[in-house]
Amino acid sequence: MSVKMLLARGPGPVLAFMPEPDADALAEQIVAFANSIGGTIVLGMNANGEVTPNTADFIEPILANALRKCEPPFRGVDLPEWRIEETPRGPVATLLVKPTPYQTSVDGRY
Repeated sequence: MSVKMLLARGPGPVLAFMPEPDADALAEQIVAFANSIGGTIVLGMNANGEVTPNTADFIEPILANALRKCEPPFRGVDLPEWRIEETPRGPVATLLVKPTPYQTSVDGRY
């Protein structure tokens, strides 16, 4: 789903916006979606469509750090899928988190 369509839907139970993601907050959101019905996380943009400059440049290491915080580690088929989308205001990353058949946690929290 395009960022434009996600903005039209707005945040909710299966859609989160993280304008300035950090590994801890991202790990918690990934776990929340993985333990429920899944969802999409928009990284580098807020729910009003404002883009945080250069966030897309740092998504890969932030995502790697977030995934290392998740226990048990995600299985290959369950790993969140991410992509970069160019918007008129700059690049934004979207992360699709699938529901997992097992419970994941961050620091013992589900």
